[in-house]
Amino acid sequence: MGHIMMTSLATSKQLLKMNFTPFEIFEISTSLSKDSVLTVLDSRIASTSSMNLRKNQDSYKDYEGTVDKDGFKFKRIVKTGYNAFVPMVYGTVEEKGDGSRITFKVTFSKYVNIFGIAFLLFNISLFVLDQNLSSFLFIAIPYILATLYYNIESQLLKQEINSMFNRKAIANKNH
Repeated sequence: MGHIMMTSLATSKQLLKMNFTPFEIFEISTSLSKDSVLTVLDSRIASTSSMNLRKNQDSYKDYEGTVDKDGFKFKRIVKTGYNAFVPMVYGTVEEKGDGSRITFKVTFSKYVNIFGIAFLLFNISLFVLDQNLSSFLFIAIPYILATLYYNIESQLLKQEINSMFNRKAIANKNH
């Protein structure tokens, strides 16, 4: 558990593997029972009733959210400051034969998605009216930055999930 520093720029192979939309679904299988999976998740997620308040900044846990018999939702705790672009994780756990299947859905919060769509539509209309490079850059630069940030957070999340369940790799369901 901890913070991983990026020491090099993304290679062309990594860029090809990048998710260009802030939405991803992936699943893992484990030999743990559903109750055991929920216990593992509950031990790593600080309980909170509201995902918008920063109640858990001083928590020793890295994530805040809820875990119940129907599933879970959580996000990374930002220890200093505030960051609206931290992806939300929603998921379910299903009993499957001699273990469980855990499905994760990772996306920005609905408020960030609504703002992003409104921002994009406004700027596309400016670009259509002006048709100059500065209008295009006003669209492209925030999109690129948000996409890069989402992908970094998504990779960190997958590493944490791998360590939670002692797994080697996670494959995307929708890619």
